[in-house]
Amino acid sequence: MDKKVVFGTLAGAVTLFVLGGAVFGFLLKDSMNEWITAFGDVAYKMEEAPWMTIVGANILLALLLSLLFSKLGISTFQGGLMNGLWILFILYLWFDMWMFATFKPFTTNMMLIDVTSNTVVGSIAAGVIGWINGMVK
Repeated sequence: MDKKVVFGTLAGAVTLFVLGGAVFGFLLKDSMNEWITAFGDVAYKMEEAPWMTIVGANILLALLLSLLFSKLGISTFQGGLMNGLWILFILYLWFDMWMFATFKPFTTNMMLIDVTSNTVVGSIAAGVIGWINGMVK
């Protein structure tokens, strides 16, 4: 595997984990607790969340973006940010539309907050991946 992909994946995963923790664990903590309550027993409470699965999910998303950006030749923060914005907005909107269509407690307000927050967090991580691609030779 290419060094750019490895380092981009690591940097992107760390960024996703740190920013995700800040956004979902602190800034949106009240919203997250409302969602957990709305979903009842099918949702983990924040303190019960399977952290290794969250870490794994962050690594996989960072790997996907890193592979794409490596193939597309994206090598700047701005390039990663803008491409990540479009890719992740579409991805999260697709996923949340399925959530909305499948789970009664999932509201349009939840969808708006989830798509927006995940797109912002993911796009910043995508920018970091693009920046790393430009730095690693």
